[in-house]
Amino acid sequence: MDIGNQIKRRRKALGLTQEQLAAQLNVSRSAVSNWEAGRNYPDLLTVIALSDALDLSLDNLLKGDNNMIQKVKRDAKTKHIKTAVIAGLCLLVLLLCGLFVQGENQPHDIAGQDVKAVTITDGTLHIALPVYRSISSWMVNNSFTSTNTIQLSMDSRPDLSFKHRQKMDLTLQPSLSNGKYLQILNHDGKVTKTIKLQ
Repeated sequence: MDIGNQIKRRRKALGLTQEQLAAQLNVSRSAVSNWEAGRNYPDLLTVIALSDALDLSLDNLLKGDNNMIQKVKRDAKTKHIKTAVIAGLCLLVLLLCGLFVQGENQPHDIAGQDVKAVTITDGTLHIALPVYRSISSWMVNNSFTSTNTIQLSMDSRPDLSFKHRQKMDLTLQPSLSNGKYLQILNHDGKVTKTIKLQ
């Protein structure tokens, strides 16, 4: 016997109307009518609630209705897949947060490719970085003895707060304010990029 006939037979045996059964299950009367007519099937949680409301074991409620059994299996599989996807997304978010927090504590040597734009006006050096980085420290190499080149090393940290210092302005010593070139140095003192100043 299919589940629709089981619901109808047991509902009538208990002296319940479709409205009364629907109220117990928190569904509409038309949902109960559709189940009984075989137009659609209840979901897995509703099948369990039906089992309680009709005082029927799940085995008796589902017995003989292969379509309903297949639907229950599909619902369970879909629920399992959704749970796995949500768990995977949560794990990915936690992993990204962990990497970001770990990166917060580790300065990043700004290489030449990280510098987006550099200009010099009135003795001030203007440096633009990527949106997601913030300058944490910098040092001008004052021992470098070139009259037209400024050497600079910088550290940055990840910064997704939108309060970061994406642009940095450095006031240069008078001897460096006429520089024509900027050399970006790494922590080892090696030049990673030479930029012509405008």
